[in-house]
Amino acid sequence: MDAVSCDDDVKPGRPAPDLILEAMRRTMTQKAVSVVAVGDMTADLHAAQRAGVGYAVGVLSGAHSEEMLRQAPHDVIIGSVADLPSTLQMTGGFE
Repeated sequence: MDAVSCDDDVKPGRPAPDLILEAMRRTMTQKAVSVVAVGDMTADLHAAQRAGVGYAVGVLSGAHSEEMLRQAPHDVIIGSVADLPSTLQMTGGFE
């Protein structure tokens, strides 16, 4: 993880892409396609889509159910953030 941004850092909040864009600014990342966004709510996944990230990950160990997350734009849904490293290794592009 290279940056974390929180609701207090930007307005408006999710599903606007501002949190992701702020993390990109903090890390001087210019290409959203090189970003992996991880979230446990549908608003997180919609924000990832709006930001144009390269990989959007839904996580089941948080607020929303798998059924709810599947209704939002995503690349993969995982059980826990502990599964993230192996999931990213399988993509081949986000290690």
